[in-house]
Amino acid sequence: MPPHDAADSDVAFKERFAALLEASGLSIRDIAKRTSVGRSTIDGWKLGKALPQVNDDMIKVVEALQAAAAASGSRETWGTTGEWRALLSRAKDERDARSYPDRRPTRGPIGRVDLGAERHARTIAATGRAIDALSSLLDLGGKPDWDRERRIWAGKDPGELDADGQAAVDAWDNRRSELLRVVKVAILDIGDAEVRERLKEAVQMLELWAGPMQHIRQSEGCTRYLVANEALVAVGAFRRGDPLPERSRDYLETKEFADLYLEELELNAGNRIVRVLPASHRSTRPRRPARRGETSGR
Repeated sequence: MPPHDAADSDVAFKERFAALLEASGLSIRDIAKRTSVGRSTIDGWKLGKALPQVNDDMIKVVEALQAAAAASGSRETWGTTGEWRALLSRAKDERDARSYPDRRPTRGPIGRVDLGAERHARTIAATGRAIDALSSLLDLGGKPDWDRERRIWAGKDPGELDADGQAAVDAWDNRRSELLRVVKVAILDIGDAEVRERLKEAVQMLELWAGPMQHIRQSEGCTRYLVANEALVAVGAFRRGDPLPERSRDYLETKEFADLYLEELELNAGNRIVRVLPASHRSTRPRRPARRGETSGR
């Protein structure tokens, strides 16, 4: 892959990625299926609306596209992994400098870097990574064996998965865990305490999705959509400089059952076995309308 000046790395990444995608002969839907990276994420890279925030996602997509391009007869190598990482790094530096010129580290009278500006820049970069991961969680789709999962919760015989089915479930689980891990790591670099706590809360609720499922039969996909969307709204407000919005009633109801489930887990871990609510239990509050993914298990 030919080198590019840092000044045009942002545009160079978009153009290079779009050219590779065209050479592969694959659609965005095709490559999303092959790599488990969201279609909207890949489309954003192609159109230059966003840069990859998860380097491993970029490399998975690039390598899959390179293989397809080579199979189609392309003689272009399309660059090594190191060259793609370097181009992305330059593109991010260029975009950050253009977007936040007043947030670049400055030096005081004794030559020390302004730590406040540096920390704020790290916070902006970390919230960008969190946004990308949360968006990918929204695009993740339903668990491949969700019908089987529902039979388990209903106390019915779930049947057995074949090897391909188990592999699909494992890949989905690994992808979900990987995206949650990206958010957890991003939290470490976020300087704003309120945003940090909102994201910690969101991650915990996503990990405790079995609570709402157990008590009100709210699917993992419905909980994931609700929690990830609210977290995105909160992070977006912070980045705009707006106050963080109040949590919605549906979100707080979901959190109530996640907290209850966590309490049960902690009590059971302490050898005090508590009886969980039966599957037929419902909140005394009116049932909220079904949301996206409720019936399909998204």
